[in-house]
Amino acid sequence: RIPKALDSFQRITNINIKTDAEDGSENLKIQCCLRPCTNDSLPMIGKLPTSNSVSSNLFIAHGHNCWGILWGPITGKAIEQLLVDGKTDINLNHFNPLRFS
Repeated sequence: RIPKALDSFQRITNINIKTDAEDGSENLKIQCCLRPCTNDSLPMIGKLPTSNSVSSNLFIAHGHNCWGILWGPITGKAIEQLLVDGKTDINLNHFNPLRFS
């Protein structure tokens, strides 16, 4: 994934990144931020189920991929409502954390 990410970055920015210093260029530190993403590219948002008859207060808001900054406010609102009221007025059906089980 990292070579493909670097190629994409170079095409978008027209910046030529050299990863070795054999040609006398500066040695660059290159990082790729791999964003968490689910198999269906939709985040997991909601309360996780109880297990072994133990009450669960575990909530998840994960897997937003590159949309995390844009989805952050509405995700935060949904999680806040779930924590405070036990329900939310935001439809989270498509983001059910159990959809892969």
